[in-house]
Amino acid sequence: MYLELVNLIRKATGMRGKTDPELAAKAVCFYVEGHSLRESARLTGLPEDTVKYWKLTKWFPQACELAKQKVNNSLDRKLTSVIGKGNDLILDRLENGDLIKYKDGTEQRKPLTAYQTALILAIAYDKRALIRNEPTVISEKTDTDQHLKDLRARLENMNLSGGEVVKLAVNGSVDNSSVKEPGDGE
Repeated sequence: MYLELVNLIRKATGMRGKTDPELAAKAVCFYVEGHSLRESARLTGLPEDTVKYWKLTKWFPQACELAKQKVNNSLDRKLTSVIGKGNDLILDRLENGDLIKYKDGTEQRKPLTAYQTALILAIAYDKRALIRNEPTVISEKTDTDQHLKDLRARLENMNLSGGEVVKLAVNGSVDNSSVKEPGDGE
């Protein structure tokens, strides 16, 4: 990824002795990480005007995309390491309990409470389900037509006063079969 970025900059700018393409790639990476163009130039030792000019070029957006991929890959590796270390610590706590240090310097393991254990398991289970692209919530899907029919039945059972007429569309058509018009003998 990084080599691809360096080669893109080298080809796009024709840098031959002017600016080291690797420094230019680092400047683009700093920019993508959230640094200003001025700060990116300062961190790499490149002229600020040069780095600001690059933003106006046709190759800069593509360089930024490659830099984002590089930065994201680097972050992914770091986060994966953190997750692995965190999982090891949580597993140790589940198996051995929390380490309690007393004032006299002694240490003892205290088993986790049922609540703590349940919370750890629930979070771990949900995260595993997300990774596996499995549902984390089961929700009932109601058919729209059935929902409208149920709503209509409830409204009809409400005994609307004043002879109001209620017409509900089901399946795109108006069903007047149970509508009582004012003066129908009731």
